Amino acid sequence: MATKDEQVARSCTSFVALAAFVWRVRSMALKMKLHQQLKLHLIVNFRSRLTTPLPEGYFGNAVVSPCCLCTMGELIEEPISASVTRIKKAIESVTDNYVQSRIDYYDINPSERLPGSAFSISSWTRLEYGSTNFGWGESRFGAGEPPRESCLFMKNGREKGIAVVLGLPLPAMNTFEKLVCDLNVV
Repeated sequence: MATKDEQVARSCTSFVALAAFVWRVRSMALKMKLHQQLKLHLIVNFRSRLTTPLPEGYFGNAVVSPCCLCTMGELIEEPISASVTRIKKAIESVTDNYVQSRIDYYDINPSERLPGSAFSISSWTRLEYGSTNFGWGESRFGAGEPPRESCLFMKNGREKGIAVVLGLPLPAMNTFEKLVCDLNVV
């Protein structure tokens, strides 16, 4: 369904497809107004996108968060492939110039916060948190309650698949669960 539209590239990553689906279903579960402007931030690793590599030995975060904008009406009335296209374009916009521009921006505005209608999605599926043993047994992941404006995609333990870690108020979470099972929302 994510690549059904002829104007969309014939392929997309599972991250992009799942991000489009979660963004749509979460927004519906929160009962956003049709005219409300929505902003989706995507956490993108920029290490491979720089023309000058990071210094040898650098081990900190190297991420930026390009965004997609649309109204709730556009998000639910357009096919899911339109959301996929928005997400792919946002990820592809992360170039060396974009990264340098964001670094300059954060120097001027160090405490920027996401606005209330903003939502952030990040993939942690490449993190090997389940394979580390510090001597007291198999590790487990626990992050407490995730912020309501963020979503993490994680490995689903030893099973194949992706766990979606999402913070929502209980009524919205119940609606989210029902909508996820109803593929007609796509």
